[in-house]
Amino acid sequence: MRGLKIACLLLLLSAAPLAAQVAPSMQPPTGTYFEGYVKDPVSIQFQVVNPPAGGNAGPFVLSGTAPPGLTFNPLTGLLSGTLTATGSYSFSVSRSYTFLAFGGLVTVTGNYTFAVDNRLVLLTPTPLPPATSGVSMTRLISANMAAYWDTGSGNLPAGISFIFPGGELGGPTLQMTGVFPQVQTPTTYNFIVYVSAFNFVEQFIERTYAITVNPPPQISANLPTGQVGQPYSGTLSAQGGTAPFSFSISSGAGALPPGLSLNASTGAITGTPTATGTYIFVARLTDANGAFSESQLRIDVQLPPLTLNEAALPEGLVGSAYSAALRASGGTVPYSFSVSGGSLPPGLALNTDTGVLSGTPTLHGAFTFEATVTDSNQPPLSASRTFTVTIELPPLSPLTITQIQETVQPASQPSFGLQLAQSFPAELNGTAELEFAPEAGLPPDPAVRFANGSTSVNFTIPAGQAAAVPSSGSLFALQTGTTAGTITIRARLRLGSTVLNPDPYSVKTVRIPAAGPQITRLVIVRNPTGFEVQVTGYTNTRQITGATFRFTPAPGATLTAAEVNVPVASAFQAWFASEQSRQYGGQFLLVVPFTLQGSAGALASVQVTLTNSAGSGSATASF
Repeated sequence: MRGLKIACLLLLLSAAPLAAQVAPSMQPPTGTYFEGYVKDPVSIQFQVVNPPAGGNAGPFVLSGTAPPGLTFNPLTGLLSGTLTATGSYSFSVSRSYTFLAFGGLVTVTGNYTFAVDNRLVLLTPTPLPPATSGVSMTRLISANMAAYWDTGSGNLPAGISFIFPGGELGGPTLQMTGVFPQVQTPTTYNFIVYVSAFNFVEQFIERTYAITVNPPPQISANLPTGQVGQPYSGTLSAQGGTAPFSFSISSGAGALPPGLSLNASTGAITGTPTATGTYIFVARLTDANGAFSESQLRIDVQLPPLTLNEAALPEGLVGSAYSAALRASGGTVPYSFSVSGGSLPPGLALNTDTGVLSGTPTLHGAFTFEATVTDSNQPPLSASRTFTVTIELPPLSPLTITQIQETVQPASQPSFGLQLAQSFPAELNGTAELEFAPEAGLPPDPAVRFANGSTSVNFTIPAGQAAAVPSSGSLFALQTGTTAGTITIRARLRLGSTVLNPDPYSVKTVRIPAAGPQITRLVIVRNPTGFEVQVTGYTNTRQITGATFRFTPAPGATLTAAEVNVPVASAFQAWFASEQSRQYGGQFLLVVPFTLQGSAGALASVQVTLTNSAGSGSATASF
């Protein structure tokens, strides 16, 4: 059977010769060299180019050792992952094709090398830390692995050299050392560094480095004069040099004033001086590279100037206890206080030892004085200042118009008073004013006046008293007149020439009600034909509506007519309507003549009754 198959195959080959075919190959090509770095991602796709025709493809097969961290997919031929270890790894990738018709097998193979290394990195950034001229310095430039170093062109000065601590061929560090020459201002130098590594992968880096060289450090000082007992702030600062800096006081070369200290990092000199004097010391400034300089410095500490407090003194009240202190500062305690000009408010005194101004003011106003403080120095220091103390009056209590009632009778002279609820520490003066308003339809009554004949009366309220006193020659009384109406008394208060509010300060209303006629005098005057009756009186309604005369016979006598009604209304109406009557208010004189038939001895007395709209009034006279 085997020969039959071979014969058939030969037959076929001779009958139909195969066409020319390009040989299959693995891609990437055989012998390819791969390079990579740890932590780098990898993705390599393997495939067969020009696979054998008619064959059945099998899986991809990786033989040998692939770099750690990579995974090979036999179905797709993908080698992928992240490289994790250095080394040189050799492997092959193949794929086989089978031919079922004649049992043949074709395999396509590629051989590969994969070199994995750590990536070369320069760990030292540029620029390098600054250097200080004139001071030996060392700077290191490091890589992450052993490497080959070289330096190229640049502007480095003489005196600067490079050392390869691990050997020029293989050390991880390049050392730059030397002393930079003096510079006046910060100067920057540039140079090139080459570094390469030849382990599994050839690597090369070129970088330009810079280094700034600063001039030597110098101390700059701002040290004001200090004052004992007052916070102090001075500063030492660096000029030139390389930060950070350190400040110190050189030992054995003086010291800071007592109470002050130096901050080594900032150069600040702070605290509160406790003693006067001139303090000389030597300060040292050291920079980051060890360069230093020293400078002799001084701080003067004095006593603070002697001053009196700037705050204004508080206000006071007449009659109330007052206390305020004059406060001094500076100089040397104890102090002595005095009044060197002007005058204190009456009632106050200054304590010469404590500076306390105290007492009870007795007078209001603004009082200006000069105070002087003297310290205990020899010779003593002194300071003066002008103060003003304002003394106010306490609140004024209500003023009441007293004694007089709200209703008074006409033709009377009631008294009244003016009284504060509380005494006042200063003298007050004022004026009481009167205003009369007659009832509707009645004219003013000129007789309504104060007892002094005026519509005003002046008064004073002495300091420390509550009751008002009328001015000399006056009384607190008023004449009510003979006309019905309302009297209003208004009292105004003044402190000196200042009118006090409210204005008026007190008001009292007094009413004169309408009343019946009042007969103030009844006189009988005989004449040859009889007699006449003279009636004097007033009616504050300014009207008389009726007059009745009742006669009383003498003992043993009889009268034919004992009562006579006299029609007087029209006469009174005419009188009160005249201008002449206005000056008399409601006053009148009524004269009624009588003719007598018989002897006047038959009459004992007569009673006269007058009537108005408000009532009546009577009086009796004897013959």
